[in-house]
Amino acid sequence: MTEKSTYQLLMVRFWNEENGSDPFWRCRVKNVRTGQEVGFVTPEAFLEFLEDQIQTHSETIAPKRKTK
Repeated sequence: MTEKSTYQLLMVRFWNEENGSDPFWRCRVKNVRTGQEVGFVTPEAFLEFLEDQIQTHSETIAPKRKTK
């Protein structure tokens, strides 16, 4: 598989933890191709990361427009 692949393969794990009486969600994402893992303490942080990944990947593989 080349570095300029047209897709990303991510494994996402969610679990619930408790801090006293306040339960909260944790998340861990692993890039299956590279093995890199990133952890998040809120679902919002995970979604922000995912949006950044999509934007970055889209800019990398977007076809260049022809100029006239």
